[in-house]
Amino acid sequence: MKAWNDLSARARNQIKKIARDLIDKIKVEIGKVDNWRAKATTQAQVRSLIFDYLYDEQTGLPVDAYSPEDVQTLAEELFKHVYVQYPDAVENVYR
Repeated sequence: MKAWNDLSARARNQIKKIARDLIDKIKVEIGKVDNWRAKATTQAQVRSLIFDYLYDEQTGLPVDAYSPEDVQTLAEELFKHVYVQYPDAVENVYR
């Protein structure tokens, strides 16, 4: 996995766009149910959404900078972050 500073400006901008788009999709998904963190099936859906989005050739991370193992690791870290910071689609630390 390349360090952030080792990525081209284009790759960094692409990753920023991916992050914005993905968080919007995650908010939609967690907004479909009350207390999404209490339901194992909803957690699995969010986890899968994150991995699939990051791994997808159209929407995902640059393949020249991130291996499939990197994507798996980053997807799990992102899920943990979302789990802690987004109790629902509206409430989050960034509001």
